[in-house]
Amino acid sequence: MRRFAWYGRLSTKDKQDPTLSFPSQREICATKAAELDGEIVCDFTDQEAGRRDDRAGWSDLLREAKEQDARRFNAVIIYSTSRSVATCSTRSPTSER
Repeated sequence: MRRFAWYGRLSTKDKQDPTLSFPSQREICATKAAELDGEIVCDFTDQEAGRRDDRAGWSDLLREAKEQDARRFNAVIIYSTSRSVATCSTRSPTSER
C-alpha cells in the first residue's frame, strides 16, 4: 500500500477560505490515493502566496522527503500542480544543469 503525503496550498491573492478549500482539496486527493491503492498518512499545508520560497509546509515536506529513515510517506499527492510549482523554474530535458 502506498503511503501518501498530501500537500495543500491556498492563495492569499485569491482570498480562499481555508475551512472550505483545504478539506475539499484533501478529500479529492484521498479519493485518488485510494484509487491508487494508498492512503494519506500526513498533511502539509500553506496559506500564502505561491511565489514565496519560504513556505513552511512545502519546506517541511521537502525536508521529510530527504530523510529516508524518518519519512512517513513514499509518494506525494497534490490537488493541482499549480498548488506546488509556482516557485519552480521550467527547464527542458536538453538544457544544461
